[in-house]
Amino acid sequence: MALTTAETTRAFRVLAVDDEAGIREFVACALRQQPAYEVRVAADGVEALQVAETQGPFDLLVTDMMMPQMRGDELARRLRHTHPDLKILYLTGYSNRLFEKRPVLWEDEAFLEKPVGVQGLLEAAALLLVGRVPPPRAVRVRIPAARVRFDDCLVTLDSLSVNGGRIHVVAGVQVGSTWPLVLELPSDTVRVTVRVVSCERRDTTGSNAIAAPVSFSVAFAFVDLSPKARHVLHRVIRDTTAASAPTI
Repeated sequence: MALTTAETTRAFRVLAVDDEAGIREFVACALRQQPAYEVRVAADGVEALQVAETQGPFDLLVTDMMMPQMRGDELARRLRHTHPDLKILYLTGYSNRLFEKRPVLWEDEAFLEKPVGVQGLLEAAALLLVGRVPPPRAVRVRIPAARVRFDDCLVTLDSLSVNGGRIHVVAGVQVGSTWPLVLELPSDTVRVTVRVVSCERRDTTGSNAIAAPVSFSVAFAFVDLSPKARHVLHRVIRDTTAASAPTI
């Protein structure tokens, strides 16, 4: 779900506001997977106004609805007073509160009900900014015998795309944190830096094991891939896709 350079000649500037640090980091990390987004964050409406004044203008405001000191719709109203072209995306568990004083949303506004997924967030942002949903996200493949090394750990690479991948680990990691990884692929070894996009405890319900060990599914996005690393990833994914394609 990527916006390409053909669709924008500059990065869209996004201000993400939520009083929950985990949600702020989730929004920032999800959008930063795509080179078309430049993201700043704020913990509440007051801080958001300060960020907008010192670092604005922004193209898109992604905000929680119910926050201390200032509601998201009041923040949107104040920012639009000085920047009327600002697009607004509300992330809320209280969508009914959006319509307490008005029957419909303003022009160039939308909302998503929490909990929000990466795909839904990227689609909503793209619809507001460019008016359409971009092509599907990059092909994700499972590469036999591929492994990931970090610190003193060596784990199986569960899946891989040119934008990131997924691994399973025995301890949770912080969303938004960055890690140096070594991808041990069938024909190459690639050193990369990644940002953790999500970390979810795996459901072991129904496992045949008497006491299945706890593990976490961690999704990550690549940060500043070198041209060489990107070339290797494209080639490995292309070869894996071709090898798994059915023959006639």
